[in-house]
Order: sequence, then structure tokens, then C-alpha cells
Amino acid sequence: MRTLIFLLTFFALPAAAQTRLQVVTKTVEKELAYSSGQRVNLTAQKADITIKGWQKSTVLVRLKLIAKHPEREVAERELDYLKYEIQSRNNVIDLSNRFTIPQRVGSLKGNLKAVYEIWLPTRCPVSLNNSFGEVNLSDLSGETVLKLEFGKLSLVNLSGKTIVTSAYGDIEASELSGTFTIRAEKAETVLRELSGSGTIQSRYGKLTVYPTTGLTALSVQAARTEVFVYPKRMDDFQYDIEASYSTIQVPDGYRESLDANKRRFKYQPSSQKSTIAVTNSYSPVVVQPTLVGVTLAK
Repeated sequence: MRTLIFLLTFFALPAAAQTRLQVVTKTVEKELAYSSGQRVNLTAQKADITIKGWQKSTVLVRLKLIAKHPEREVAERELDYLKYEIQSRNNVIDLSNRFTIPQRVGSLKGNLKAVYEIWLPTRCPVSLNNSFGEVNLSDLSGETVLKLEFGKLSLVNLSGKTIVTSAYGDIEASELSGTFTIRAEKAETVLRELSGSGTIQSRYGKLTVYPTTGLTALSVQAARTEVFVYPKRMDDFQYDIEASYSTIQVPDGYRESLDANKRRFKYQPSSQKSTIAVTNSYSPVVVQPTLVGVTLAK
């Protein structure tokens, strides 16, 4: 295990009314030995987080703590309110940051933030909880459990078991496979090159799915969420879609499988295909193939 703590750095940023914003940072870098099956557990507040899988048998954590205020003295003092932990205990590597504000201080005068960059073995299980920040994960094949509020989540090439719970945090994923469960509330979710199998629950949001033929099963339960499904070809899947208090839109050539009220669409191509099942209420469902020359959904 090695730990590096870099000296505080100071620089100024221009701000409104010609006030120069003083920025104070402290950077900690720590590399920990990793044993197969160990879980990385990250509990963060007001943090931007990037986690990448790699082929090494270590976990490398680079944490930057940042304080901003027009007065350098205030920024330096409040940086000390940002506490962190990087510890390996038994079968868990615990990472966290928190704000510890003395009672006599009352409230913060400046802006505090944490920035994580983490590299870990691709099959390492990850649990992450964050609020008010951007989270980016890529190249992981283990179990990944994520919970976020008021932020943005980006996933690239996750192929294990992925569980996401998001409130007021938009989700964008590409090359998501394996098994997945996504629960989103008041969030926009975009899933590109989706394969594997899983379920999506969405309330008061927007959901856009670009499935590949590697998708073996998809179940969507939505409420007051606009749902858009964009397969390359309609016949790549069979569909079981139901909309309450709204309508379903499909290309002209498939409208015979749509009921008279445009609230139920059930279609089975000539050969057996994986099923995309959607139930939605109070918002429309649109199914539209992406290949050029296909009649638009209506």
C-alpha cells in the first residue's frame, strides 16, 4: 500500500463583479492491494466520480478535495471541513468523504467539492452512493450497485450485474449488457447499444432505448414517462406494449397489431424473437426503427 498527499495548491478564478475566486485544493493518492471478491464501497457527498476497470490487481484512488471562496483564508479554513476515508477492512475497501462543520461556524461560506478518480480490477464489485455530482463508470464486469440523487450518471461497457437507483439524476449508458435493474424518478434515461436482460422502472421522466439483437429480455414499467424504443429493425423483437390514458405510436406497416384505441400493441414476427414489454400510463410510447427508409411511427 502506498499513500501520497500533495501539498495544498492555490489559484484564483475570475468571478462576477471583478471578485477573484480563490481555489484551494488538497490531493490524496492511495494504492491498495486487492483480493478477489473484495468490494469497493464508496459513500460520497457533492462529489464528481470516475471509476474505470483495469487489468491490475490493485485499487488506485486519487481524491482531490476542493474549497472555493473569494477570500483565501476562508477557503483554506473550510477545506479542513472536508474529511475523507480510504481504508481496507477485511473483504471491503471503504472510501468516503463527508462535511464536518464545527457547531460554532453554523453554515459554510464557500463551496466545497470532492473529485474522485478510481481504477480497480474489472470484476471488482462496486457499491456507490452519491448526491449532487457527476458519476462515470466504465469497463466493469462485476456487480455494480449505484444510488444517486441530483446528479448525472454515465455508464460505458458494463457487462456484469448492474443495479441503479436514481432520483433527479439523469442516466446515460452505452454498451450495457449482462443483467440490469434501473429505477429512475424524475430523470431522463438514455440507453444505447443495450443488450443482456433487465427491467426498468421510470416515473415522471423520459426513457429512450436503443436495443441491439443481443437484448434477450426487457421489461419496462413506467408512469408519466415518455418512452421511446428505437430498434434497428421492427422484426428484431416481439412486442407486448400497453399504455393507459395515452397512446402507442408504431410504423404504418405494423398498425394492424395496434388496437383501435392505440393503447395495446402486441406483435410477434415470423420467427421467435426476444420480447420487449412496456406498460406506461399518462404518457405515450413510441416504437420506431432507426434504419433509413422505414415508415415513421404514427
